[in-house]
Amino acid sequence: MLKQTPSLPEIVNAGRAYNERYTHIFADQPLAGKKVIFYQHSAVGRDLLVELLRELGADVEPVGRSDHFIPIDSENVKPEHRAYFKELAEQYPGSLAIVSTDGDSDRPFVVDETGEFHRGDILGAVVAHWLKADFAAYPISNSDAADIWLGQQGVPINHTKIGSPFVIAAMNEAEAAGKTKVVGWEANGGFLIGSDLDVRGRKMTALATRDAILPIIVALVAASEAGQTISELFAGLPQRYTQSGLIDDFPADVYRHMVERFGQDTPEAKVLLARFFGSDNGFGDITKINTLDGIRMYFENGDIAHLRQSSNAPQLRIYTVANTQDRANEMAAQALAEPDGIFRQIQKLIESGG
Repeated sequence: MLKQTPSLPEIVNAGRAYNERYTHIFADQPLAGKKVIFYQHSAVGRDLLVELLRELGADVEPVGRSDHFIPIDSENVKPEHRAYFKELAEQYPGSLAIVSTDGDSDRPFVVDETGEFHRGDILGAVVAHWLKADFAAYPISNSDAADIWLGQQGVPINHTKIGSPFVIAAMNEAEAAGKTKVVGWEANGGFLIGSDLDVRGRKMTALATRDAILPIIVALVAASEAGQTISELFAGLPQRYTQSGLIDDFPADVYRHMVERFGQDTPEAKVLLARFFGSDNGFGDITKINTLDGIRMYFENGDIAHLRQSSNAPQLRIYTVANTQDRANEMAAQALAEPDGIFRQIQKLIESGG
């Protein structure tokens, strides 16, 4: 069966139906006169989404089209991609934004006019606010800037485990409880709508699966409506900074022992963790440990460090949040350093029985 070439039906109207989901909402072409750079690389939606943005009035310049696969991850934007975004910003001055998606086009990239990438967890908060959501669900690993921003708007929040099935479950519970403007998103920026919404006087039907184009459109439209640049739009949110990364070959049994020893919000666990996340590494006292999904430590100076093993590989991940990008980067680097960073120190301690 696997050696045979199947005859697949051609669904010629699927792309048209997808675009019409947004063209009927934004029929007034709110992006008219706005220059948008679309980084196409090898994204499956690279032509469809360029067409859609043009239908919304934007002057779209496609760039960087590739005939071979280019891995680009909205949760792990590599230095070479950040450098490329800066080059594009210099090459196309006066552009509203540089936008793109990941390879399968369900995770958005929104890069401002200076070439600065804005993470999906913060982008999701912008979208939820613009849609006037009355409930938001997203993973505990997201930046707390979203918590602060939506809390200021009075929007109830549900932190979930990492993964869209958990976000969807939380949205379903909220709708069952009577919420009528239910949304959710992940740190990668993929946005989900849990209930039908009234958007600009038109109906946007629920779509409880990751979508990349709605966050892109909303960011562009929100900035345009406010007479702002994209950088000014994001500057209006709480300024918290994040970083993430991972190490390979971290044994699953070591992680299980780590969770057993450290994965509880007790004075004993805080003392044990402070041996690694202590003042020598610039951390303050641990004020709280959240164990919803992994080990998430909150420090008195505002730092957050979240440790979690990958669900499908022997990898240990860290998500950091801080008041500066340099500090968020520093925390991640301290944990991931080889061969004697914090993660390897914890591994050695557990394997030695200490």
